[in-house]
Formats: sequence, C-alpha cells, structure tokens
Amino acid sequence: MGESVELMALAAKLRKEDSKVKKRENQKSSATMLDSNGIKYESKNGGNHLIVHGLSIVADFWPSTGKFIIRGDKRHFRGVRLLIKIARGHYTEEQLKSLQGEQ
Repeated sequence: MGESVELMALAAKLRKEDSKVKKRENQKSSATMLDSNGIKYESKNGGNHLIVHGLSIVADFWPSTGKFIIRGDKRHFRGVRLLIKIARGHYTEEQLKSLQGEQ
C-alpha cells in the first residue's frame, strides 16, 4: 500500500512539472507570435502579463494560460490567435459583442 501512495505522489509531482514547462513554453511562443504579427505590447512582471495594443482595443493578456481581457469588457477570452485577430481589427464592434467569452 505504501508503494502505491508513493507512485501517486510521484505522478502528481510530474504532472505539476509538466504544467510549469507548458506554461513557460506558452509564454515564449505567445510573445513570438505577437512579435511576428506586428502586434505591439508592453511586457509586465517578467513577461507574465502583457498589455496588448491593437487597432481599436487594449487588452490584458497572460501568455502562460492564453487568457485575455479586452479593457472595458467584463468577459475574458482565451487564445493568442484570437487575440491577434481582434488586435488586427478582424472583428467589427458588433462581432466582438457576439463572441462567447467567459464572465
């Protein structure tokens, strides 16, 4: 019985480490995608929080999770690709309102 508890603890530790690695990779690749698409942003807190400046929006973006909030909108969204489309102005104001975000 002690062995199975140890194995479960080890598995949990490995999952946690995998999650940390994935978040670091997301942080780097998201910034690279914004750069390669010409999207301007300010980096805060060592790159953990980016303030993204689009054509008609300013968004707070957390690249490790992909979560972003458009300032002035209570909903939050996920995904750097969606953020890039919105920042480039690919959505009208009406289309933005119809997007399904999380509150």
